[in-house]
Parts: sequence; C-alpha cells; structure tokens
Amino acid sequence: MDVVDRALAVLEATPRQFYCEPCLAAALGAAREEARDAAVRLAGHPDCRRVPERCDGCGRVTIVVGCSPPIKCARCSWSIRDSDPWVAEHDDLFHYHCWRILESSARIADSRQMARLSRVLIERSLGRFRLP
Repeated sequence: MDVVDRALAVLEATPRQFYCEPCLAAALGAAREEARDAAVRLAGHPDCRRVPERCDGCGRVTIVVGCSPPIKCARCSWSIRDSDPWVAEHDDLFHYHCWRILESSARIADSRQMARLSRVLIERSLGRFRLP
C-alpha cells in the first residue's frame, strides 16, 4: 500500500476533518514531501478536497486536505453539489426542487383532509334539517 492509499484511508476514517501536510505526514509516519505529494494527488479524488482552511490537527490556517463525502438529498438520494440550491429542514438536507415537491404534497394532503371533513360537516347539517 503506497502513501496515497494510506493517506486516503486515514482521511476517509475521519470524514470532514482537514489536515495540513505536516500533520498528515505525522499520521502516516512518512516524510513531509511524501505527504505533500499524496495531498496533491488526493485533490483529484472525487471525495477529497485541498483548500485553505484551519488544520484540525494543529489549528494552523494553511492548505489542508480532507475527505468530505457528498451530501445526499433526503428525498431523492442524489448528491447535493456546491452549485445546487438546497434547503435544510429538521436536520435533513433537500434539493430545493425536492423540498418544494414535499411541501406541495403536504399541502395537497391537508387540502384533501379538509375537503373530507367539510363533506362530513355538510352531511351532518343536512341531516338536522331533514324532516322525519
């Protein structure tokens, strides 16, 4: 297993945690140059990002690398990309259009229930006016 595979395994084990090259090298037991090469190669991995942020290992603000698996919509289970509009509701994330579908479905269900209750009330009222 080479350094890139080991680095990917370490970063996948701690999702959404980002580490600078020295901290990554310490975690891998490798030289800093090897960690830098691994970080650069991992930047091309679909689940990994290399961005300027605070290192979760040492706290310095520098270029860090980490895995952040794609966030999925609670309705359709497709990935929510950075460019997609989204809505967070009750600790769930939705594409905006998926959330609108759910919201519309709830309104339709409420409307149908109110229509049923209205029919029941109308029938009760008509029953009171009928002559025996």
